[in-house]
Amino acid sequence: MSAVLPRSPTEATMAPWMVALVGFGAMYVPSYWAAAHGLWQTDEFGHAPIILVTALWLFWQVHTKIMAAPCQPLFLTGGITLTAGILLYGIGRVFSISSVEFFSQPMVLAALVLL
Repeated sequence: MSAVLPRSPTEATMAPWMVALVGFGAMYVPSYWAAAHGLWQTDEFGHAPIILVTALWLFWQVHTKIMAAPCQPLFLTGGITLTAGILLYGIGRVFSISSVEFFSQPMVLAALVLL
């Protein structure tokens, strides 16, 4: 019977992803909150929530393939990418440059996948 049913993710394989999700949320939820109550209210940036929902939908389409991929971490590349993403996020947060702050998000996501 176990050969017929697909293998479900265990807690051991999901734990690193949960830690990454909590950290990612802690970084970017305040940014989204501020943008939803300010930046995204303008005509110039009002399309950003549509892009965000589309990106989440596209990520959801491939998340099972990402989880099923063989795990071979690239610590150097992932570490450099994560450091650059966090530095960009910090610069964007400190100097209130929202485009830099949101640009750091794909870098942090890529680093999490690499790590």
